[in-house]
Amino acid sequence: MNSSFLQSRAWAEIQKRDGREAHRLQFGDEECNFFRHRLPFGFYYYYAPRPIIRNPEKFFASVTKFGESTGAIFFRIEPESEFRIQTSGFRIVSALNLQPRETVLIDLSKSDKELLSEMHPKTRYNVRLAEKHSIVISKEKSGGAVSNFYKLLRQTAGRDRFHLHPQSHYQNLVITFSYSAEYENVIFEATHDGQLAAAAIVNFYGGTATYLHGASDYSLRHLMAPYLLHWKIIQAAKSRGCQTYDLWGIDEARWPGVTRFKMGFGGEKKIFPAAFDIVLRPFWYRLYILIRRFRR
Repeated sequence: MNSSFLQSRAWAEIQKRDGREAHRLQFGDEECNFFRHRLPFGFYYYYAPRPIIRNPEKFFASVTKFGESTGAIFFRIEPESEFRIQTSGFRIVSALNLQPRETVLIDLSKSDKELLSEMHPKTRYNVRLAEKHSIVISKEKSGGAVSNFYKLLRQTAGRDRFHLHPQSHYQNLVITFSYSAEYENVIFEATHDGQLAAAAIVNFYGGTATYLHGASDYSLRHLMAPYLLHWKIIQAAKSRGCQTYDLWGIDEARWPGVTRFKMGFGGEKKIFPAAFDIVLRPFWYRLYILIRRFRR
């Protein structure tokens, strides 16, 4: 099993540039990245996204030992796969996943013909329609491309009502250097007559291409640019030797339109395990939960 890009050294560097302390914890022959998230009044918790945990007992012992020495209220873990902890001196509580829990994975070992045939007929039609509109797809990594992407993303967020990171985060995503040739974040742009119609930030790591963020111009929706954009991303990922394209997040209840769009490309659903918190300071954790409920 390949580790997620969320456990890569390059991702840790991005988190540092975003203002979060990164720690690499050793447990036996394995290791895991944790990131410190600030809470009000000087409190904080640690978060581990998608670690691969083969030895749960050693993992739990290392986490709690480190946590006790830091003053953190809790550790939040979003494991890559299910595992069980047999014994525990601390309370373990189910928690909300910070990363998408459900996604769609496209097998890139298939031919273009097979991939097209497995798409929903409407998706396949829209890919061809976008080609007829002479949509141009290009790859960008410049600061100017980040600014253009962010402008379009703000428009999309206002329309679809989702949370935005600061512009600096997207800048850090694209500009941050790679620790190895296999890690890279790229902006893919779809333009029509020089106008940006759609764009996506895609991560390449460990044989997987992951669609991190996307935006589109609603006034140009008739061009069907996002369909061709993702088809070209799939082809670019195949040319790099990737085995999987991860469309990164579906939820039929919360994002029905986005989910239909992503499912239209075929692929298989994957559901990740639920997140859980290892509670280190019970009183402050109860207060944290109460505040969270009140804010909702």
